[in-house]
Amino acid sequence: MIPGDNASDLFSEREKLPDVEVGVTVKDWKPVSDPVPEAVQVVDEFDEFYDEIVVFKVENTFFRAFKKAFLSPGSFFQALFALPVPDTSDTNVKSSLSHPGPTFVPEGTSAENPIILHRISKDHFRSFLKVLSPFEGVPPCTTYTEWKGVLYLSTMWEFPTIRQKAIKALTPLLKSRPIADRILVSFKYEVKDWFIEAIVDAVLAPKGIDRRRLKKAGVDSDTISGLLAVRDTVVQQQIGHLVSSLEHCRKQGGHLYIRGTTHDQYASVNDWRDRGHFQSSYDRVRPIVMEEFADELKRMRDD
Repeated sequence: MIPGDNASDLFSEREKLPDVEVGVTVKDWKPVSDPVPEAVQVVDEFDEFYDEIVVFKVENTFFRAFKKAFLSPGSFFQALFALPVPDTSDTNVKSSLSHPGPTFVPEGTSAENPIILHRISKDHFRSFLKVLSPFEGVPPCTTYTEWKGVLYLSTMWEFPTIRQKAIKALTPLLKSRPIADRILVSFKYEVKDWFIEAIVDAVLAPKGIDRRRLKKAGVDSDTISGLLAVRDTVVQQQIGHLVSSLEHCRKQGGHLYIRGTTHDQYASVNDWRDRGHFQSSYDRVRPIVMEEFADELKRMRDD
């Protein structure tokens, strides 16, 4: 009897045979060892460009931005992101969480759970991001409105570097704004140089100071009174200087000539005033402004 002539014996013997590739004889067959697994690469540090993405919702618009850009020392967002994440393994904490499920998901990780910025303009936030994280191909801020939005948010959220960039960009743009706007903006954002220059320009304006227009625009009464006081001081200084010059010329038997006025003769103070040359230089008016508004300037920032 041939061993294993029944079906069960045949299957049993067949199971003992090794798997053979096509074209390979049993004589040449060698057992194939299992492949050696590649060594698992252990990552023990992260590059500075390895960053998290944070999702914000401003008005009806979602924004995605790099988290590291918001970690300015002392800023609002540095404090926000430093808040501890609740330990969901604690049953007491888990029961108090408003988010369903076993795991607490921090805000800002997705569009379903964004960081919502209330009472913020999406246009201002977009302009702020352009300066905070500039990208190739994204048009930069160029207009007064854009940079003013950047200044507003950088001041509120304590981003001093972004604030300085906004001040530098806005300085030439403010020159074309009305005096009242310049005074109000400088007060709101506490920019000393803007305020001083606005007051000096108001004092030296050829058309004088329109008190009613300033008040209607929102300039407070104390500022208007101080502005008028600066103007009166400048006027008194100019009158004193002019009278002294006229008196000297009279004693010498001549006339007073003013440089840059095509050598026209001025016989009196009224003559000087009527011809529109009753002005003073910026350098002479600036210290008068700083003295008159010393208390207001102390409350402003030094940047």
